[in-house]
Amino acid sequence: MAIVEMEEEEGPVPITAPINARLMPLISELKILTKDKRIARLGDVMNYAQRDFVRRCENQLASRGQVRIAVLKARQIGISTIIEAINFVLAMLYDDFKAKIVSHEKDSATGILEMTKRYWETYAYAKHYTEKYNGLTHLSWTNKSDINVSTAANAKTGRSLTIHSLHASEVAFWPDPETLMTGLDQSIPTFGLNVIFLESTANGVGNYFHKKCTDAMKGESEFEFVFYPWHEHPEYTAAYIPAEIRHQYANLGPLDEEELRLREQFGLSDERLIWRRWCIRNKCQNDVNKFHQEYPSTPHEAFISTGLNVFPLEDLISHYVPRTGKRGTLIRKGNRVVFQEDRLGWFKIFAEPSVDRDWGVYLCGADPTHTTAGDYACVQVINRRTLEQVAVYRRKIDPINFGKDMQLVGAYYNDALLAPEKTGPGYATVGCIVADNYPNVFRMTNVAKMPGKPTGEDLAGWQTSEVTKHLAISHLKKLVLDPVIEIGGQRYGLVIHDETTLLEMRDFVTTKEGGYENSDGSDYDDGVMAFAIAVTVHAIEPPPLPYTETLETRVPRSGPVRPGITAGHALVRDNAPRDTPVGGAPEGREQAPWEAWDVPREGVV
Repeated sequence: MAIVEMEEEEGPVPITAPINARLMPLISELKILTKDKRIARLGDVMNYAQRDFVRRCENQLASRGQVRIAVLKARQIGISTIIEAINFVLAMLYDDFKAKIVSHEKDSATGILEMTKRYWETYAYAKHYTEKYNGLTHLSWTNKSDINVSTAANAKTGRSLTIHSLHASEVAFWPDPETLMTGLDQSIPTFGLNVIFLESTANGVGNYFHKKCTDAMKGESEFEFVFYPWHEHPEYTAAYIPAEIRHQYANLGPLDEEELRLREQFGLSDERLIWRRWCIRNKCQNDVNKFHQEYPSTPHEAFISTGLNVFPLEDLISHYVPRTGKRGTLIRKGNRVVFQEDRLGWFKIFAEPSVDRDWGVYLCGADPTHTTAGDYACVQVINRRTLEQVAVYRRKIDPINFGKDMQLVGAYYNDALLAPEKTGPGYATVGCIVADNYPNVFRMTNVAKMPGKPTGEDLAGWQTSEVTKHLAISHLKKLVLDPVIEIGGQRYGLVIHDETTLLEMRDFVTTKEGGYENSDGSDYDDGVMAFAIAVTVHAIEPPPLPYTETLETRVPRSGPVRPGITAGHALVRDNAPRDTPVGGAPEGREQAPWEAWDVPREGVV
């Protein structure tokens, strides 16, 4: 049956036409128990997050006939309420619709079903249905639709069922989500109407929910990622502090550093900041990191791994300038290498190579892959004048063909300096580049065995060892800690445009043994290592000659220099030529990092 608006005397009408995804009219008429113990029409009390969530479900039903959403949220936003409203409406409109709710604990599961029972008891069209069963964990009707709940304690929950709607509630707190979700996923048909909601507050990094959200943010899964921050919720203001102690928080007073950032980034009012102070003290044991997890302002803040992250979160975000870029491939046409747009292409550019080759001095750091089935081979392209990330290559490819592609990338960016990692499979990549006589390849002196005495080793490519990996990550971390300065509209300092790079750096952690890895313990750190190699080779290599006034005069200049770079690397001028940007910030996000957007929109990646 399709989703249709029912007249007073009509029941569900079986039809075979495409889904009419108007959920909101029926959901709005459902009744809920409000926090102040009133029975209210849901449409009268629905908040911004709930309305946005219904709209997203309607859009997915209309476009694909199914719903897949991974939602990260602050506490008590009301997402479970709206998910159960959607489940209930679908169970009423479709015969044989089976909904399954799995929560992290028994009380939560019971509370969710009680909410659904209230929808049924006050349903305007209840006379068209007959209740079949109404128990502690199960509610069903004679149209053969039912809704049942269970806890995540039983790893075999749902294995023998056919499920059309799965609400995985607080999945970040499940004891064994991988095993449980593997079984539940097999119970959900791959065709027809079905919905999956992964919903939770954050619970650290490296777990199932964190990985599912990260994959969705990267666009590498069927799920749409949705995030609802605390500061958009209407109840999180000073007016909702208990009346008997509200006077203690009447005066905001001086703002600390984080409060100043929140005000600048999100425009938070005094009332919001007062509530935040009260909440940290009274609900989060006076621990701001607990507040970040329970009431995040950004997805990155929610997933923060305190004390383990290599790159401090706030400093990392300050270097992120989102651009949609342009995706495609590089091909040879005669003596030229040209960019060819392809939405599935392995090359994404954020700035075209400068036509002024004196300004456009590029460097490519690269991390090959072992096999075509493993992690991605990655190239990070930076402009040495500014340290701006101008392009990223990601592809599952063998090491030799990776060497061929690297040469295309280098040739496209003004014969850029190539610095491929040569350990393991990288030897084949470096060998390919050298054999093809590419004109500009980094040659590494063994800095680990110096000091003071070069060993005579001078081999093409970057050699990764325990020592040189620490060297590379330290260089990248220093640039993250250094500020970006802006002169004449041009940024100088590390500038990141690629969201996938940002996510990998966010989740890059220090191990107990003092090494580095992804927060999930995997070796998939290709983007981070390629970036670290690029900036470290930039620091090791002699700097580019000072940029000159025009191609004709070639007069060295003096002027302010980007912090952390010696004179001669990039002498700053107001009228210096720019790399031509490709793809601005995603629509509606031009003025702030993506964490600052009030409500996440489609097309994050």
